[in-house]
Amino acid sequence: MNTTLKEEVGACKRYSWRWTLKLHGVQEKDGEDVRDVVIKVLGNVVPGVSERMEDAVDIAHRLGPRKKDEALSPEDRVAREKLWPLVKKARDEGKKASFRGSFALIDGKRFDYVSVK
Repeated sequence: MNTTLKEEVGACKRYSWRWTLKLHGVQEKDGEDVRDVVIKVLGNVVPGVSERMEDAVDIAHRLGPRKKDEALSPEDRVAREKLWPLVKKARDEGKKASFRGSFALIDGKRFDYVSVK
């Protein structure tokens, strides 16, 4: 039961991360309204949607220094770090290996980090 609850909580966290949008290369200015900056950028990308972005963009904030990783929940990041040696070994052996959320797929077989020793 505990495992099921952990999986369900992880799925909820993962779902909320789907709504995360990262913008790169936007210069920071003193006293800026970050939400307004985001709305303007999105309006430049898709003209005519700026008015609707007022309702669509809920929260916007600057993050610290640029990071090279994907937008993952902390739990998924830990799982991928633990699974990385297994995925790397599989790739080195010529197998098809990738990540899907908090688990790895190697030649179509699922590997969860809790089952890997």
